[in-house]
Amino acid sequence: MPNEHVKHLDQLEKLFLTGDYSSRRVKENSPYDIPLWINDLENISLLYLDHFDLIGLTNLRIKNLKTLVLKNAHIIDIPNLLIELLTYKNLTHIAYDASCIPLIDQLRKHHAGGITFELLDGSS
Repeated sequence: MPNEHVKHLDQLEKLFLTGDYSSRRVKENSPYDIPLWINDLENISLLYLDHFDLIGLTNLRIKNLKTLVLKNAHIIDIPNLLIELLTYKNLTHIAYDASCIPLIDQLRKHHAGGITFELLDGSS
């Protein structure tokens, strides 16, 4: 990325991260780790993750996160993910695909309201 853009990353409000679909990791269903540098982006209000291991959400501290989009997620620890998702006080919308249904079902049981949920139709 050009240097003139790097110095303004802290102003970024929307971040879309997706796996490289030509890579061996995606073909072998080996998800990517969520990068910790996202924590440096204090203005992120929308985070889109496609083909990531969601356990990495437990390391993120994004105060302004309002919208979370999850596709082709790798989920192994639903209880800890629930705890982390409930700490996002500004979170108002989660869009997700079939890979996240068990997590979202549990989140709906433990969350009193304020978050809207949108099941994505599976088209890319």
